[in-house]
Amino acid sequence: MFGLALTAAAACLALRKYAPEISALIAVAAGLIIFVSVLVRLMPSLNTISELLQGTAVSSDYLSVLLKAVGISLGVKFTADACRDMGQASIASKVEFAGRSAILLISLPLFEEVAGIVINLINGS
Repeated sequence: MFGLALTAAAACLALRKYAPEISALIAVAAGLIIFVSVLVRLMPSLNTISELLQGTAVSSDYLSVLLKAVGISLGVKFTADACRDMGQASIASKVEFAGRSAILLISLPLFEEVAGIVINLINGS
């Protein structure tokens, strides 16, 4: 993985002056390969965490929201960095905003649940 990253970085550096489009494509392709390989290696860990939480009183909804949020944040970070590498900082900031909005939307049910608990505590029920 590190060898791929260094090779891709060297190729991008060498090609940036003469073929910036190819350089950008190499950077994105290398990033995708690394991203997918890391996700594949993380899957057993995520399955183990899921199995451990099934034996507790923690709702699987919490884990689901957490994993979705982590997935969104990783995808957003990768996409925004690729946009910045191609000189599109404005698009990168819009991608980051969209990612934050998506995380907020998927976590709304948890906010509602916490608000309900707080209201019940305040009312003394």
